[in-house]
Amino acid sequence: MSREMFINDCPFCRQGIQKIVFEIPTGEFFVECDECMLQWESVEDAARDTGRCGHTHLGEQRDATLEEIQANGWEKYIQFMGQ
Repeated sequence: MSREMFINDCPFCRQGIQKIVFEIPTGEFFVECDECMLQWESVEDAARDTGRCGHTHLGEQRDATLEEIQANGWEKYIQFMGQ
């Protein structure tokens, strides 16, 4: 059973959650609110809510897998729904 992963509640819209996203064409990881679509370049920026993306990731994207998050060193920031 797959559990939904997130970083935190979105500090901007206060309705969505911050998720780690993988942009397929560029191979870049970033954080995005699933409600207002605001983006942060790193989990550190998202956790502190400092600085938003200097550019918008517009390419095809998907949620990052747990394995990708771990390989990127960002696993210490994730939480799981229902915990």
